[in-house]
Amino acid sequence: MAKRRKKGYWLSLALAIILTLAAAKTLLPNPDAGKDCRLGYRAGCSFTPYSTLILVALAYGNCRLRKRFLTEIVPDEPGVSQ
Repeated sequence: MAKRRKKGYWLSLALAIILTLAAAKTLLPNPDAGKDCRLGYRAGCSFTPYSTLILVALAYGNCRLRKRFLTEIVPDEPGVSQ
């Protein structure tokens, strides 16, 4: 069985990577931040635990949708050996 990727697969993959990197960036300390985050330190985002979870959930949902709608299992041709 082989997988075939439909149009938009790579765009969806790039979006998932961007969302994951953005989630990681919200956790990084930033001494120039105006407020402490909910975790008790000054992070890049003052809504740190919530924004991180939201971004991770969006990335996960994107991956699930990409797998379901943009990937297709193609059966091997009969008589072709691997």
